[in-house]
Amino acid sequence: MFPRVWGLSALAFALALLLLGCPGASNVRQGVLVHDDQLRSYRLYTPSSLESEEPVPLVVVLHPFMGSARQMVRMTGFDAIAEREGFIAAYPNGLTRRWTADPGETRAPGPFRAADDVGFIEALLDDLQARYPVDPDRVYVTGASNGAMMTYRLACEMPERFAAAAAVMAPMTRTLAEYCAPEVQMPFLIMMGTEDQAFPFEGGAPGGPGGGSEVLSAPETAAFWAARNECPGVSERHEFPEIAPDDGTRVSAETYAGCAGGGETVLYIIEGGGHTWPGQPSQPLLEFLVGPISREIDASEVIWEFFAAH
Repeated sequence: MFPRVWGLSALAFALALLLLGCPGASNVRQGVLVHDDQLRSYRLYTPSSLESEEPVPLVVVLHPFMGSARQMVRMTGFDAIAEREGFIAAYPNGLTRRWTADPGETRAPGPFRAADDVGFIEALLDDLQARYPVDPDRVYVTGASNGAMMTYRLACEMPERFAAAAAVMAPMTRTLAEYCAPEVQMPFLIMMGTEDQAFPFEGGAPGGPGGGSEVLSAPETAAFWAARNECPGVSERHEFPEIAPDDGTRVSAETYAGCAGGGETVLYIIEGGGHTWPGQPSQPLLEFLVGPISREIDASEVIWEFFAAH
């Protein structure tokens, strides 16, 4: 699947990630836990307003292929939002800088089977909820690229643990869509660039000579979750006003509203956007390798607003 055979697009993005540093921050903790006989690590940001008695939201943020917790902090800026809004932000690290987003990898027998990342995230949630005042009804998950694909898998396999989810820079694979049958509705936000060279916006084989599992288009991915959320078949489209005319992108959103149980589904379309996180720090080499970064919206602010509404 994608992490093993991503090809040149993955290598380009991995090289670009090396340019992203990690700013100093207070209230940061580095944590570890043992799951499935493997030592797993994560980074945690707790807001200054945290009190032991007052339950607060928790946002789990999943890095892309060849990324890390520290790089995801820099890319998304979620620490600053967590401090301002009073939620805990957890940034787990995948083994070998990747997530097992394909359920078939975990089920494969033998000593070289992939990491049990679903079990790791579940163990992490249990650990954090035991040690911090986490509101179990306000736990959210988001991710970029391979982290987005892991977000889809978590929403499929343990939807009861999350109040909402958001995926940026990746659609679902067709194999996961066939496998996925969640019984719990999941408010979902999807965000993709139309010029993404790693995952085609219109679906098909991932970019690069390595190929990989075929992916749904971004609209098909949104329709998948709209159907799971029992949303009406017709979405509403909103065009955002252009505020950064020099970045080469425009943004619109298609919203499936009126869903059963409040399970809203939204697709943000970044016209002209590349395999990037809208609003992330400017990096010329990053944009050269993986495409334009939109300045029309801040993906992290949009995601938090969506989470806070659910």
